[in-house]
Amino acid sequence: MATLRNQSVDIGRLRQIIAGLSEGVILADDGGAILWANDAALRMHGVAEVEALGDNVTGYAKRFQLRYRNNHILGKKDYPLARVIAGEEFSEVIVEVTPAADDDAGWLHQVRSLALSDEKGKPDLFVLVMQDVSLRFEAEQRFEQTFNVNPAPALICRLADHRYVKVNQGFLDMTGFTRDEVLGQSLYDIDVLQDAADLDTAKERLREGRTIPPMQADLSLPDGGRKLVIVAGQPIELDEQPCMLFSFADLEPRRQAENQLRASEERFVKTFRLAPVGMIITTQDDHCLCDVNDAFCQLTDHSADEVTGQALATIKLWEPASFLKEAGSVLAERSGFRGRDVRVAGAHDRFDGLVHGLTIWGLTSILTVYLITSAVGGIIGGAFRTVGGVASTAGQSVGAAAPVIARAASVDDIDIGNEAAAYLTSVPADPAAMSPQEAQKEVARQLPDLAAGGTKGAQAESRIVAIVAAQQRISAAEARQKVEAAKARFVAAKNDAVETAKTTVDTAAGGAAGTSFLVVLALIIGAASAGFGGIVGGRREQIVVRQ
Repeated sequence: MATLRNQSVDIGRLRQIIAGLSEGVILADDGGAILWANDAALRMHGVAEVEALGDNVTGYAKRFQLRYRNNHILGKKDYPLARVIAGEEFSEVIVEVTPAADDDAGWLHQVRSLALSDEKGKPDLFVLVMQDVSLRFEAEQRFEQTFNVNPAPALICRLADHRYVKVNQGFLDMTGFTRDEVLGQSLYDIDVLQDAADLDTAKERLREGRTIPPMQADLSLPDGGRKLVIVAGQPIELDEQPCMLFSFADLEPRRQAENQLRASEERFVKTFRLAPVGMIITTQDDHCLCDVNDAFCQLTDHSADEVTGQALATIKLWEPASFLKEAGSVLAERSGFRGRDVRVAGAHDRFDGLVHGLTIWGLTSILTVYLITSAVGGIIGGAFRTVGGVASTAGQSVGAAAPVIARAASVDDIDIGNEAAAYLTSVPADPAAMSPQEAQKEVARQLPDLAAGGTKGAQAESRIVAIVAAQQRISAAEARQKVEAAKARFVAAKNDAVETAKTTVDTAAGGAAGTSFLVVLALIIGAASAGFGGIVGGRREQIVVRQ
């Protein structure tokens, strides 16, 4: 057969059938001559006439260069047209077609072969059927590029056999796998759904090729470790095969942060509980107590159950109460403050305790004087070694009697001198710069002037008030109130002692009575010194407040 026109086939109807196809069709005879091509085939080669394709396979090879997608250039015998004329059957062959005269133009053809036989069964007409898949492969190429550069970890699993066909660098970086360790492996070898939160749903959706919703899972790593992730699946087609695109979000940094936060909270709670200073945690708006530590409970005598949940204003913690408002204003302006001294209301105050103690001490001292100046002292004898000394010094001057009394009480007069000298040592002029011991000594030095009254007494009282205010860090008015109250109690105690001394003088020997009276006065002066020392050295609670 030389040409198609010699065949008994109705050429007109044959052309009508293939002319309307979207696929390109090229007909060739067994000699290799190109007989005809439809419009789709011509468009896929960028020509308008059949002659532009070439007369035969050789002419076609001169006009068009073909290569596989891996850039391997085909020889003339490997051209699909040559292969179909040689009687080879093939399908789904992808070739890149480029005109020899224009390297910028090009198409991707998916080609299959077809051979038609005559009445005797001998192939005499060969058909090359092609599809232009350029757009599809361009889209796949864009997807490939996007998939590879996407930092979000991703895998593509072929649904037919559940094997991984693509993996991006994000997944390799997240897990530590290499590309060769992943590609070709099955879902069962690298189980990305391991310990998924809803494993049954994930398996069902995978089996049906449906979207797998995001869920938490634990990935096994090549080093034996595990990584917490969020995994989701989206069905796609790749190379016309149904696949599942798995994407991941790495939750391991969040899990590590949560563990670190939990450990930090535990350390904070332990530090808070065991802190040696009182600490509380409150809300910022209404200052409601959230938690207190043990040191706070010991400081305020409040239990944790008693104050937790209450507002600071309700339990009246501070003295003065205005401190809470002042602290709130400061915290509204900046993140915190420190070093603010404030008294805790209800806490034990050493000044008040010493005043009560001095009252009992004064009464005890008066009773002791009474015993010394009465016949009861003679009965007690050795129990009070000062009795003999007092009796033996009856009628002597006070200066001569003091050493005798001291020795009778086993107190060396040199020690008394040393102690007195200590109180006469210089102290800072500024009360705020004094230590508690220096403050006590300064108060003791001011007592004689205070007792004398007049101008010196007023100056001594002002000095004592200044020392009390500076040492206790209270206002001058509050300090003066404390000093006046102490003076009133001391005067009352002295008056009681004087009355008792007068009674003693009336009933005892003249010299012994006078000496006893001096002892009572000495005890009263000692009580005054101890009392004012207690004011100065009274405990001050420093509360450091932080936001």
